[in-house]
Amino acid sequence: MMERIRQLGTLRCVGMTRRQLALLVYAEVLPLGAIGALLGLPAGLGLTKLGMAFVPHADLLVQTIGWNRWGVGVALIGGMITAFAGASAVLFQGASVSPLQAVNPQARGDRVSVVVVAAVVGAVLLVVNGWMLQTVEPAMWFHPVVAFIGMASLYGGYMLLAPALVLLAGGAAVYVAAPLLGVCRKLAQDQIGRAPWRSAGVCWTLMVGLSLIVYFFVRGESIAHAWDFPSRLAGTFVWTREPIPSGSLDKVRNLPGVGDVTPINDVSCKIKPRQESIFSLLKSQSIFAAGDLDTFLSMAKLEFLQGTVEDARAKLKRGGYILLPPEASHSFGYNLGDKVPITIAGRTVDFEVAGVVKSPAMDIAVTYFQADSYMMLASASSVLGTLDDLERFFNIDTLSMFLMNIDLPKTQPPPEFFADAPPPTSQTAIAKRLDDWLGRLPNEHDAMEPVMPEIHDWTAGKTPRLSWPAHRELQRYIRAMNNVVRQWNGSSAAAGSNELQTTRNAEQATRSGELSPMERWELFREQLVLGRVKGKINRPMAQTGSLRRLKQDIDDDIREATFMIAAIPMISLLVASLGVANLMMANVTSRARQIAVLRALVLARGDPYHVLFSVGDFSEGDP
Repeated sequence: MMERIRQLGTLRCVGMTRRQLALLVYAEVLPLGAIGALLGLPAGLGLTKLGMAFVPHADLLVQTIGWNRWGVGVALIGGMITAFAGASAVLFQGASVSPLQAVNPQARGDRVSVVVVAAVVGAVLLVVNGWMLQTVEPAMWFHPVVAFIGMASLYGGYMLLAPALVLLAGGAAVYVAAPLLGVCRKLAQDQIGRAPWRSAGVCWTLMVGLSLIVYFFVRGESIAHAWDFPSRLAGTFVWTREPIPSGSLDKVRNLPGVGDVTPINDVSCKIKPRQESIFSLLKSQSIFAAGDLDTFLSMAKLEFLQGTVEDARAKLKRGGYILLPPEASHSFGYNLGDKVPITIAGRTVDFEVAGVVKSPAMDIAVTYFQADSYMMLASASSVLGTLDDLERFFNIDTLSMFLMNIDLPKTQPPPEFFADAPPPTSQTAIAKRLDDWLGRLPNEHDAMEPVMPEIHDWTAGKTPRLSWPAHRELQRYIRAMNNVVRQWNGSSAAAGSNELQTTRNAEQATRSGELSPMERWELFREQLVLGRVKGKINRPMAQTGSLRRLKQDIDDDIREATFMIAAIPMISLLVASLGVANLMMANVTSRARQIAVLRALVLARGDPYHVLFSVGDFSEGDP
């Protein structure tokens, strides 16, 4: 249409009315717009599938590309609106001036008053967006109306400001850009000053794609760092259904490789809701999760929604107080300071609520590991108390879980952990490699030294079988190595072992590809310590999990998902670059006749334009 704007002016000169001109323009443009929109649908789906092909593990993150009627309708309507708006812009330029003026595509530049009004409206929209960010509740941004107003005010504000910025900043930029490009300053200034809206269109085209790419990458990195895990929770846990004597805590605490550790006991209980209803009868058993006051609060780093950590610590130390997760607070109707009747083993005691707390890290761990009894803080029917109250009021002096941090010195991995393929995990293979591995495991010497002579005799064929202590220690190494092999290349195909369902679920969820040699070695040493803990408490079938590995896995998943989502605006940016080229071509096309006259006057392509402009500015109509 830009190429034909002079023809439109000529048609007006020979008597065509504005209405007839509008019918002609729309009759030519709208069918092309409809064809472009229809062709754009399969092209868009094809580009999306092509983009997914370049995203690592996209088949695991996205099962299929959805086909939504609403989305297709928006695409078609948006395409038609774009075609209609483009035709209207050209039509307005050709029909809003006198017939003789319309012959010249540069007959009239954009009015500065229009640019100023648009800039004022844009500034108001940005103020509205800033006000919404300060006043609207975060949850309300998920409402479609609020999300639309926020997005429209943000992008619309910058779009309406762009022409004014082009006029203000463009003039100053010309002084720097023109000499670098070898273009006359007045000619370059004329390009900006006569078509600020068209020049701003280049900014609009790139703004959306670039902003979305930056947003998705920044948002992904923010999510990966913001949840502060596992510094907000212990790095590993060991849980068993069978009660553990409380004296086992000292055995675990003194094991080499075990750092901070806190004991927990989760006991079934009944909690009487504040208001009885027929639905109260449908509630399942609740959990009274009892922890050690001195260590649990510091390791879990709970967030207090009601009350403070100092006040809650003092109350819990006095006894007779509990903490409620927000789900339990809403479910049972209790808040800070309320009395909660709790029944365990037929005995009912009234506990006062010392605070309402949440633990995002534990919530993630519950969902990830799918450990039913680990839902002490995420369950809607759980409360958190102390081990002292559990013993004082209900005469229960046992444990069910240890939350702990693994504390091991840094050592270099053996050569086997640098290989592309995992080493064999048979008894004989691991027994032959123990000498080299033990030299890098200072925490294992005391446990392995008594049985190593027997293992050497067995591998040399001097003894037909191993004693139970030697066999037990060797099996611990085999299970630890099997856990590493499962994650060697993000695969769960490894030699069979009797490890826990929860740990297997976490390991099979790994999609990030190969672990580094150091990560393999650290995982192996961590599994050795957890296996030693299970042996010390005499619970070989206890469930274990590594929350440190969980964080690495989720971090990798977040970054992969972010890259996958960012691939879509990257494709949009590729398409937008065609729009930028089209806008730049329109700038040149609309002035093709003027450029040809300049060449005719200057006589040579390479001659500088300043020869002409030293006499006068041709663009202003000088002869």
